Amino acid sequence: MKTKTKKAIFIAVIVCSVLFIWSNSFRNGEVSKEASNGLRQLIIDFFEYCFGIDLKETFFMAFIRKIAHFTEYFILGAEVFLFRNAFLQKNKTTLLNITYIGALTAFVDETIQLIPALERSGEVGDVWIDICGYLLAFLAVFIVLQIIKKVKKYLQNKKNVL
Repeated sequence: MKTKTKKAIFIAVIVCSVLFIWSNSFRNGEVSKEASNGLRQLIIDFFEYCFGIDLKETFFMAFIRKIAHFTEYFILGAEVFLFRNAFLQKNKTTLLNITYIGALTAFVDETIQLIPALERSGEVGDVWIDICGYLLAFLAVFIVLQIIKKVKKYLQNKKNVL
């Protein structure tokens, strides 16, 4: 597959991820809350059945929603970091620029929620959670890529010895 095609596919995936994140913010408060209920109930039932733990629903609902924020941005961060690694120069300026993408996406995400008709609230804390998920993905992907590089080098050296 040509480099231009790979690059276009990567960009399309990243754009789809951003649109997915923003589309969730365009849901009104009730629809957004209902979307979290299925997963919430599954986890509550699991903990009660397996461990006999009764999770407090109000705390747990907020926790699930924060984990969802973190996870969305972790995935976006991994996609953007892999794109940078594959197609852009690997320097501090590029790293800073792709960090801005995550921060801007998070800022717009929470700003969308300030639209009065949506009956939601944009939260500064959510922006920080989003950015943390995004940046932690950079670190996780970097570590995985370093491990892969070391394993390849080890296997190559072992092959050369034999």
